This record gives sequence, C-alpha cells and structure tokens, in this order.
Amino acid sequence: MRATLDKYIITNNIKHVTISGFTKEINDIYRHARLLLVTSFFEGFSMVLIEAMYYGVPAIAFDVHSGPREIIDNNKTGFLVEDGNTAKFVELLSSVLNNDVVLNSMSLNGRLKVNQYRISEVCNKWDKVMNALE
Repeated sequence: MRATLDKYIITNNIKHVTISGFTKEINDIYRHARLLLVTSFFEGFSMVLIEAMYYGVPAIAFDVHSGPREIIDNNKTGFLVEDGNTAKFVELLSSVLNNDVVLNSMSLNGRLKVNQYRISEVCNKWDKVMNALE
C-alpha cells in the first residue's frame, strides 16, 4: 500500500507525515515522534505501545478486544477510541496533535507507567504467582 498512501498524502497536501520503512535506528524515530497511532483491527500485547511509552510518546489507539486497553490509561497515558470509529480517531488526532499541554502531561505519565514493565517488576509478579501455586 506504500504507493497508494504516498499518493494520498501528496494529493491531499498532508504535512508532517512520514511513512518509514525498516530501520535499526528506532531511538531516533521515537525521539522525533509526537504521537503513536495504532490503527490495528486486532492487537495482542503491544510492544510498540510499551516502547513509545518508554520514550514518552503518547498513543491514540482503537480500543480493540485486547491489547491497547491493557496498556493505555485512557486520557492519562494516551487515548482509546471506540473500535472502528475512524471519525472520532481523526477528530481526536486533530485536537491533540499540537496541544503541548496534553501531550507533555501524557508523556510524563507514560514514562512513569512504563516502569511496571521493567524486567525486575515482571519477575516479581511471576514470583508471586509461582509462590502462590506452592
């Protein structure tokens, strides 16, 4: 779909949108990002949401059956939009993209929340589960 999307971006004079290919320089991508847009129809445990949170990049995601709702605290670390409601997704994107107050607050909240996914925290939780089985 790359050619179709590139044509759409040019035809509609959309600014500040980049469609990137594979890169090993993921740090640079996140450091320059303002928002992560997750438009999946299905999503499992989303590592990209955890990565974005680590870098302080809030996300807008569809509230699909599982995945984003387990990671995003709606209106605190990012936004969850009713699954399939593209009009609301676009409306929300338009309203927050240049709202530095909201984005900075979510960035800070995300950086704090991501600590619960550190290996030491995850191992502690597994220890508790395993010990409860004894």
